Amino acid sequence: MKVIWLEVAALECVEFLHHLAEERKFDVEMNDELKDIFLTLLQHYSVSQCFSVIHDVVREVSDSIIKEALLRTDVGRHILQLCSQATTQKSNYAGVSRPYILRQSRLSHVLYYDFLKIGSAGFTAVPHNLN
Repeated sequence: MKVIWLEVAALECVEFLHHLAEERKFDVEMNDELKDIFLTLLQHYSVSQCFSVIHDVVREVSDSIIKEALLRTDVGRHILQLCSQATTQKSNYAGVSRPYILRQSRLSHVLYYDFLKIGSAGFTAVPHNLN
């Protein structure tokens, strides 16, 4: 059960990063390395907290581009590095709400509400902390 939850949670994180990257016209390759980083983050953080990490990373990259400290061609690599750094820095990230325009997938809804019967805790709890 936990494996399925982690997989769905990681895919939600990938989808959120893709959404933020598209909004900013960033070219970010959604690859297995990135998914593995999200799986590592999900060992310590909820999906909601991971969304906060991802949002902070994208904001930092955006600031770096504006300040001309980072080229747009390096965005994907830099996002990967910052997300990877977040896996080793134990911080108290506040959770964030699911963005209105990025609705919960049907798969995660069925998993959290119908199958696991944990409801919104699927988004707000660390996957390995619930039975």
